[in-house]
Amino acid sequence: LGPCIANLGACCANDDVMCRRLNYHLLLKTKSSSVQVRLATLDVLNMFTKKVGDLYNSYVGETIPFLAELME
Repeated sequence: LGPCIANLGACCANDDVMCRRLNYHLLLKTKSSSVQVRLATLDVLNMFTKKVGDLYNSYVGETIPFLAELME
């Protein structure tokens, strides 16, 4: 499922609104109570950033608070 979501992100990279929504919904999964879900989400997020490439730089600002919360 992870590569599918990453490819979906690459396909919607031209549409900023869709890509932003996909990123936000992925980030919401980092708040799951299940450790497995949080780890899988980080893996999918990593694949997503690699597929989208430099376009992901505009989403870093909204991503950092979620990652900071995970590190606590």
